[in-house]
Amino acid sequence: MDLLADLGNTRGHLALAGPDGPGERADVPNDDPGALAPALDALVARGGAPRRAALLAVCPRLRPALEAWLAGRGLAALALGETLRAPIPLLVDAPGQVGPDRVADAVWAARAHPGRAVLVADLGTALTLNVVSRAGAFVGGAIGPGLRTQAWALAERTARLPFVDPPIAPGDAVLGRDTTACIRAALRWGAVGLITAYAEQVERALGERPLVVATGGDAAALAPDCPRVDRVVADVTLRGLHHALLEQAGP
Repeated sequence: MDLLADLGNTRGHLALAGPDGPGERADVPNDDPGALAPALDALVARGGAPRRAALLAVCPRLRPALEAWLAGRGLAALALGETLRAPIPLLVDAPGQVGPDRVADAVWAARAHPGRAVLVADLGTALTLNVVSRAGAFVGGAIGPGLRTQAWALAERTARLPFVDPPIAPGDAVLGRDTTACIRAALRWGAVGLITAYAEQVERALGERPLVVATGGDAAALAPDCPRVDRVVADVTLRGLHHALLEQAGP
């Protein structure tokens, strides 16, 4: 059993993974390091003790607590982009600056869809668009604010607009008839437009239509309205991290 940790900007996503990938999982707010050890204890009680671990740290707040918990069990995590290398080429100007979450998304795309160009739209705190060529290399992408980040910015930078959470919801109207509905309409259709337009530009740049996969917290709610999204896949980042661990450390 492998322990996987995706330490993101808003939450730490934890999972136990076997041969079929991530299974039992838990989420911890990244501003509450004290919650990490109990969450890990409960996760292990449900799924079994890990024999090794891998992490990616977009935000480092939870990392000391994770490493302390692992050390108490005689383990040390391999960190993607540090002690755990990316198993695919990163064909960008500054490979060392690519976020480990984006690398993990690209690794999953390359391994899950060999011989196919893939665009992974990861809808979290940031909305990242990560492109893998048919040769299995990360060739770049785009980064924008996620839906909650946009909602937060509106509330913080305006005098009268409220913070809308969740930023989109089932049944959102195209024509907002109150302030909350208007904000949700802009967030939903802005993200749909971004993904759609970007996928079209990637198709032109690559000379082929990429498979578009949506993942992240807002993916399932947004994808039905986005005709360019071909699949919604949960836990792409954790799955890519697990691929990297297996390829470096073995099954």
